[in-house]
This record gives sequence, C-alpha cells and structure tokens, in this order.
Amino acid sequence: MRGFSAGGGGGGGMVGTVLKVAPVVCSFFAFVFLAVALSAGSSPNYIEGLSVINFNMSTFGKNLIKAPNVQEAAQGACDKADNAVTDAGNALGDAAGEIGGFFGGQKAKDDAKKALNGASDKVGDGVGAACEKGAEIADKAVQLGQDLVDKALGSVAKAIGLKEYYSIHIGALCEGMYTPLFSDPAARPNVEKCTKKFVAEQTDLSKSLDSSLNVGPFKFKLSDVGLIDTIQDALDLIPRALAAMGFFFLVSTIFLALAFLGSAAVLASAFVPALAPFETTVLLPTLVCLGLGWFLAGVGTLGLTAAAEKIKNAVNEDGAKFGLSAATSPGLYFLIWAAAVLSTVGFASLAYAWYQSRHISGDRSETDSDLDEQKHVARGQYPIMQGNYPPSERGSYYGAQDGQDQMQQVDFGGQPHQGQMMQQQQQQQQQDDDMYLPPPVHDGRPSKEYYQQQ
Repeated sequence: MRGFSAGGGGGGGMVGTVLKVAPVVCSFFAFVFLAVALSAGSSPNYIEGLSVINFNMSTFGKNLIKAPNVQEAAQGACDKADNAVTDAGNALGDAAGEIGGFFGGQKAKDDAKKALNGASDKVGDGVGAACEKGAEIADKAVQLGQDLVDKALGSVAKAIGLKEYYSIHIGALCEGMYTPLFSDPAARPNVEKCTKKFVAEQTDLSKSLDSSLNVGPFKFKLSDVGLIDTIQDALDLIPRALAAMGFFFLVSTIFLALAFLGSAAVLASAFVPALAPFETTVLLPTLVCLGLGWFLAGVGTLGLTAAAEKIKNAVNEDGAKFGLSAATSPGLYFLIWAAAVLSTVGFASLAYAWYQSRHISGDRSETDSDLDEQKHVARGQYPIMQGNYPPSERGSYYGAQDGQDQMQQVDFGGQPHQGQMMQQQQQQQQQDDDMYLPPPVHDGRPSKEYYQQQ
C-alpha cells in the first residue's frame, strides 16, 4: 500500500500534496476547536462567552412578590360598611315611623320613616366614598414603595434567594450575579460557581432553582412560580439532551487527537524513508479514528444546536411574564460547526487516499495476480521506471537480462540441463536481491522485442 508515498497513485502534484497535508491540518484544528469548547465553564468566568445557553433571571419570580392591590382588598370592606350604615338607618326609620304613627297617624309615620331612610343612605354613601378614597391613596403609596424597592435594592431573584444569571456549558452549570447592577445597560455576568464537568445530574437547572428557592427567605418552591408546561419541558431538556451531547464531544475530541497523531505519522512516512514501512500499519487505524471523531462531532453538533434553540425559543416565547429570558452563544456555534466541517474534510481526504492506494488504475496492490501484472505492463501502466517495482519478496514473470531468455536454455534432449537449472535459480535469486534493471523502453513502454522474448 503506497497511500502517501512519493510516486504513489495518491501523490503527485497539487492533489497529492493536499491529500498529504489535509488530514493533519483538519484533524488538528478540529481537535483544538472542540477542546476549547469543552474547557469553557470548567471554572468561574473561564471563557464564559462560550456557554451553550444562558438565562437572565433578574426578575424571575416577580409574580410571587407582586405588591398587593390595597384598593381591591379594601373594596369589599368599604361595601360592607356602606351596607351596614344603610341597614341601620332603615331600621331606625322603621322604628321612628311606628312611633310617629302612634301619635300622629299614618301620614306622620310615613314622613318620619322616609326622612330617616334618606339620611341613612346619605351617611352610608359618604362612609363608602371615604373608605374607597382612603384605599386608593394607600394603594398608590404601596405601589410607589415597591417601585423604589425594585430600583434601589436590586432584583427579584436576589430577594427570593436565586442568582440573577445561570449558564449551561458543555457538561457544566454555572451561576452568578450581574455587575454592577442587573438594570445597568453595561451589566455583565460575574460567575461565582460552576459544577464539576460531565456530571449530568448537576446540570439540572430546575432542580437547582427549586433547591435555592426552598432555602431562600420565603421558602418558595419552583412549582409556586407556576411555570407553563412548555417552559418546564424545555428546562427538563438540559440534563437529558445537552448533557448527553457533552459526552459525544468528549469522545470525539479524544478520537480527533489520535487521528492527528496518526495523520502526522503517515505524512512523515512519505518523506522519511526509515518510517516508510510503518505507513501501511498506521493508515487504516488513523482512518478509523478520524471517522469516529467526525461522526461523533457531527451528531453532537446537530443535537446540541437543536436542543439549545428549542429551549431558547420556548423560554423567550412565554418567559417574560415570569421574569425569564434566554440566549445562545454564536461563538460556541462557530467552534463546534467548524470542527464538524473540518473533521469531514479530513476524513474524506484520508479515505480517498486510502482508497487510491489500493485501487488506482495501473498500480499494483497486494492482491494482484501475475496475469494482472502482465496486463498492466503490456499497457505501460506500472511505474517500473521509478525503481519501486516489482516487490522484492515476490518473484517476477520477467527476469531475463541482456536479452537472453532463461527458459530457452535447453540441452540436446529438449529439457533444461540440471546444471543450467541450478544456474537459473542462482541468477533469479541474485536478480531479486539486486536493484531491478528496467527493460528497454520505447515511447514510455517496454519494446516489442522484449515482449517477444517473454
């Protein structure tokens, strides 16, 4: 198998150079890109910009501590007070009417009842109006106080025991606060803690939020927020889908590193004669490693991108009412997609070189028969002038020197003499050991006389 060897079918010219270098360059940069993406989030604030998806939760839970509407709460009490005053006035009017009727007849009774009922209605309306006015003033005071709290003291998330910022990296979950304030247009996340890499259960954001709320000052649970099913289902994808993709990238990175070392060895064997015997041994395992790295990188890239976009869209569609928003990282997308493309190019070029080394028209493979050899030589297809054929370990059907056909040397009985046969065997062995002398050629092909001798 000649693969990348000088003069081999896969080499020669610009195409040969590309086939030699492409697997080395592509596997190296694919490995570097994935290694950088995997290292992000390994410690607080380390390459934080390469998160898979991050969440702004500064106002998350705002529906839990919304300022009470005092006016609505007092409206019922005001109505009850109004009704109580009216009922009391009506009862007093009835009693006064009965007394007036005893002394002044029916007319006096009706007049007294009407006068007291009217007075009670007016008193009740006045009490209700005063009550409602007081409730409105109190409600405005409470709302104003809540606005001041939001602006001066910080975020809702901080008030209920949560962090303002959460990010999901490949294999890790990080959390922190915005500095200087979450409401500042130039605010940036300051990560305080990250989980260990590739521990899937620690990347469960829903579980982390529920735990933080439970130990917070209000002892809330995540279920108290009332997240709709689409958002909750999207958050549940994080430990299942995103964490799983992290293992794809980890294994892919290992195979790409091995493929880079193997490709470098194959390339070196084309220029260092001492390494040439190892080319066949290294080429196929390198192709397998590069193929596995390419496959795993492709699956991981497609799966991670699909999961991250699904989570982001679900959160941003309905998350505003809960104080929740999400964003993905273009930088990470560039790295993983570039690694997938580079590994594809490297694998294709190495596979083509391996295929050409075994199936190039006119090149002899280890499975060629002597008949195939004769056909190729007759067509002038073997590169016999380059001194790399025939293989020293195999005999050749053409071995004559100085234009003499050994098989024509016979004794008078028409059979080769025993001494001649021994001499022929020695000459054949000597010919295999020495450098092969090419036959006379004409226009790039062995001469007609040479084939007639065969």
